[in-house]
Amino acid sequence: YVDWKTQSTSFELMAIAEPYSFDYYSTAEPDVWSAGLVTEEFFEAIGARPLLGRTFAPDDYKPGQERVVVLGFGLWQQRFGGDRNIIGRSVNLDEQSYTIIGILPAEFQLRLFDYEKRDIWAPKIFRQNELAAPFRRLENYRNVVARLKPDVSLERARAEMDAIAANLSRQYPQTNANTGIAIVPLHEQLFGHLRPALLMLLGAVGFVMLIACANVANLLLARGVRRERELSIRAAIGASRSRLVRQLLTESVLLGLLGCASGVLLAYAGIQLIVGLAPGDVPHLDTVTIDGRIVTFAASIALIASLLFGLAPIWQLSRLRLRQSLADGGRTATMGAVRHAVGGALVIGEIALSLVLLIGASLLIRSFVAVANVDP
Repeated sequence: YVDWKTQSTSFELMAIAEPYSFDYYSTAEPDVWSAGLVTEEFFEAIGARPLLGRTFAPDDYKPGQERVVVLGFGLWQQRFGGDRNIIGRSVNLDEQSYTIIGILPAEFQLRLFDYEKRDIWAPKIFRQNELAAPFRRLENYRNVVARLKPDVSLERARAEMDAIAANLSRQYPQTNANTGIAIVPLHEQLFGHLRPALLMLLGAVGFVMLIACANVANLLLARGVRRERELSIRAAIGASRSRLVRQLLTESVLLGLLGCASGVLLAYAGIQLIVGLAPGDVPHLDTVTIDGRIVTFAASIALIASLLFGLAPIWQLSRLRLRQSLADGGRTATMGAVRHAVGGALVIGEIALSLVLLIGASLLIRSFVAVANVDP
């Protein structure tokens, strides 16, 4: 860590985070709190600001100073009832008195150590000459966080750290041989393990939406059959084909946006149930909500789907001779052929998408059964 910090030029800030646990002594109920010991500039490096009070200052790292801690939001709520007057209060940790100087906001759920959330944070104070001891190069259970300089790319930083690692490998072959340095963006570190599952879920949701759209398109086709005479009458009294197309598009978009509004309301009502059923190792789970970006995304998808799948009856309309249809009493061979062709294509698409979902669900159930049958 010391070599990285002194030899690199790609970073503005660099700090250590070390896993730890405190024994909390209380007359009411003793407990064990998972903790993170951090060096100077840790919170600045990751861009974290306190909800109440402050984070650690340089004086907090000087030997002999008052011991201080910063509480996580969850611990503050559960153990201290969200008391906003807690700043300055002392707590007994490891039979030592620590002063609470700050509270972190709810969105701060940094899981650096095997994705385990930390309840409390304290300064990591190294003893004199401790960092210079040779055996310290064997301790690799700490995390190092750093902030890139604005004009430095991730690729450049990786190349520089690879060169530093190669130099350390030659300089200290007993401890650093064949040891590299992996630079991972913080977002990827926190959420990267969730990405495959979320992409699979997104794909399944997309298939379900396409199946629903195909169903709606088929219903619009069937509705178009019933409205053939109506459209023919409109054309006979002067409505242009473009006017009829605009009418059908307006109806399709209105239908899609109404469906979008219903879906957003249903999602808002069911989100607490979904969050309650989710696994506990998902970071920031309690911050999942419906916001403006989600509504905008849903409305955009609904609009695109409405325009795309509303084209089926419009294409059907373009194939018809409306005035001839009116003369024939609203029954044409062209109408039946078009509807059956488009409807058949939609049904084939639905079956294909449903088959993919069915196979995926079957594999998930099979995996679940296999896990459930493992002898503990």
